[in-house]
Amino acid sequence: MNGGTIATAENTQIFLSGLITGSGPLNLSSPTVGSSAIFFFGSTANNYTGLTTVQTGFVELGGSGVAIPGDLLIQSASNVSLLASNQIAPTATVTDHGFLNFKGGAALTQTIGLSLETAKSIPPAHSAEHSMSERETFRG
Repeated sequence: MNGGTIATAENTQIFLSGLITGSGPLNLSSPTVGSSAIFFFGSTANNYTGLTTVQTGFVELGGSGVAIPGDLLIQSASNVSLLASNQIAPTATVTDHGFLNFKGGAALTQTIGLSLETAKSIPPAHSAEHSMSERETFRG
């Protein structure tokens, strides 16, 4: 892949379980109505380079390999859910203008090495489901 877009139609789900390689930005988009979503459930870490932008809709990350190997931009009409640990590269910069949800339970861990800028706040660590709200920047 040398840059591109993965998009779903309304009430359509895409399950990505294979290795994604290449260079250039990856744009993800699904309708914000119905049951549309893009799921990353690969067992091998993706190694494409470039910014990943979630433009609209729902993206769920739950494989055993790193789904997002670089920087991540979550735009305002977007929702990214972490269903398993270590879905985003630990060196990534994550910019969250939508919703970044930690749905993997209390055992879920995610390291973000450079920075996390969010328009949201982080609920208490003992909460089983975490979401971001209020603008904060976290640096590792």
